[in-house]
Order: sequence, then structure tokens, then C-alpha cells
Amino acid sequence: MKFSEVKDRPLNLIYILVDDAGWTDLGIYGSDLHETPNLDRFAEENLRFTNAYVTASICSPVRASLMTGLHPARLNRSICYEDSRLPVPNDQKKLLSPDTIGNLPLDKFSLAKVFKQEGYFTALWTNAKFE
Repeated sequence: MKFSEVKDRPLNLIYILVDDAGWTDLGIYGSDLHETPNLDRFAEENLRFTNAYVTASICSPVRASLMTGLHPARLNRSICYEDSRLPVPNDQKKLLSPDTIGNLPLDKFSLAKVFKQEGYFTALWTNAKFE
């Protein structure tokens, strides 16, 4: 089915963000090291974005940036969730760490809010374990 055939009805949207995956780590992009048959089949049968860049090299800032459209530094989310904290005062450091927060503030614009306003059901699944 082509996009032009479904423009009069809401589209289903599933965004899959895989942490620590390089651009060649899926079979569909040429990997012979990792076996990813389900993701490969899903990618073959659906729309793929093949020319994009992430805003950071670690997961928490990337997710926050994706949800808000803001750069991680604008969100005080430039490091991993587990490492978020206020910097410890130290006059001996030449480089001072920025203030960082662990959770995305609820008052921020987000894609989820836009989708909900348009009548979509939104959900998030993660298998992250914080101990």
C-alpha cells in the first residue's frame, strides 16, 4: 500500500530506537556479524529513514532530543541518566562539568503530546534496568 492511498486515515507509527547500534549492525544494512531477521523484515516491509544523524553518542540524550526536537545541551541532558547530577564544586578543575538532569521535564514540548492531541495512543517500551 502506498502513502498516497492512506492519506485520508491516520497512519500507524512505530519508531524503534536501538541503543549502541552502528549504521551497519543490522542485516538489512549489510551486517554479517549480527543476526537481526525480525528487524530486517520489518525494515523491508515499511518506511525507513536512511540519511539521519543522532544528536549524541549515548542513549538518554538521544531519546530526549528525539522527543522534544531540542539539542541535548538545551535540555541539560548531555550524559547518561545514571550519571546525572549537579557538579561537585572543585576549584582545581580546568573544565567544569555542566548541571545535568535525569528526567525530561514534564513541561517540555514532546512528540507524544502532539500525537495525543491528534487522537493517537502513545506508549513507550524499554527493557532498561536501573539498579
